[in-house]
Amino acid sequence: PLSNPLRGEIRPNGAADAAEFGSVKDSTEAMGLLQMDTYLNIKQGVNYPAVLATTGINDTRVPVWQPGKLIAALQNASPSGRPALLSVDYNSGHISTDWMRDAANQFAFALWQAGHRDFQPKQH
Repeated sequence: PLSNPLRGEIRPNGAADAAEFGSVKDSTEAMGLLQMDTYLNIKQGVNYPAVLATTGINDTRVPVWQPGKLIAALQNASPSGRPALLSVDYNSGHISTDWMRDAANQFAFALWQAGHRDFQPKQH
């Protein structure tokens, strides 16, 4: 996820995205970036839902530090007890090399969190 757009212009492709998302060099656009910035809008003590963020280690459009920072902040802020997990594909960039595996993992995560009986951890 592009979860920290306020710092977007420092990304490798960030300057090119400023025309679409806005620039911190313009005060009005910077306020828009601040409003859409997921990372900066995380609040301590809020019961956030379960989150699975995915990233590719070689992604030049959305560097791995953005979803990593987001997940760390959610883990720190939320007392909900719901998981905030980061899945890193070490073989891909912006586009996954194995989209079927990724889709299966995302569905399994959603079914686990929805309480589907076939996707719950086994008790030993």
